[in-house]
Amino acid sequence: MHELKSGILNNKMSILIAGRDINVMRRQRQVLSNVSFKISTKEIVSLIGPNGAGKSTLLKILSR
Repeated sequence: MHELKSGILNNKMSILIAGRDINVMRRQRQVLSNVSFKISTKEIVSLIGPNGAGKSTLLKILSR
């Protein structure tokens, strides 16, 4: 079991999904650069950002 300094995983929650060092290039443009994250069970997460920030791209990568 992992334990984060923030205490999120201290009460035996397991990691539901994680990404590490995700990089995506589209049309000669870096859309995502070194994106890393961990989402635990029972955790609520939102993905926000301006148009063109790579939100949909990240979700498409995760769905594959």
